[in-house]
Amino acid sequence: MKETLMLLFLLGCLPLVNHAQESIKNYALPEYDELVFFVDVDTAIWKVSQEKGYFTITPQNPDYTDKLISMFWAFEYPMLDSALNYALSDAEQIVYETLSEVEWSEEQPSFENNSITFYSYDGAGYLISDDGNKTDMLTTIMLLVSADRQNIIPMVLFSTVPAYDKYELDVMSLLMSIENW
Repeated sequence: MKETLMLLFLLGCLPLVNHAQESIKNYALPEYDELVFFVDVDTAIWKVSQEKGYFTITPQNPDYTDKLISMFWAFEYPMLDSALNYALSDAEQIVYETLSEVEWSEEQPSFENNSITFYSYDGAGYLISDDGNKTDMLTTIMLLVSADRQNIIPMVLFSTVPAYDKYELDVMSLLMSIENW
């Protein structure tokens, strides 16, 4: 009886697994020019936009669409001696144009996955609305660097705390899916 129930349960889960696989779409970063990285995006969770050289994701859930955004782009000059500093400056400029009173964490962790080194910079600040209201925001800058240091993809994430709590594992899953071309 237990075996039959287990078999029925597993057979019942097959459509769910199939649906999950159907919602994963592979994107290239950038979408034009020379390919740098590939990323798998669960389109059941994320909306994707590729405009003006930016690869942007936001949650599909309308309650969170304006509360979490992540932007990736290909850094144009990865061969420069101080390319990481320039890429970080580009990303910081986006953060400082978007948030006020930004404070950065002392920790700057890095890790490696799929032959890509991820350098992370976490911070917090305020998004000021047109009427002057402040919204607490978290921000993360990540620099994704290929093992041969020929390619750099900066990423900037902005999120409210509730949106981050809800999507943290989904963001990490997306980042772990990124592969070097």
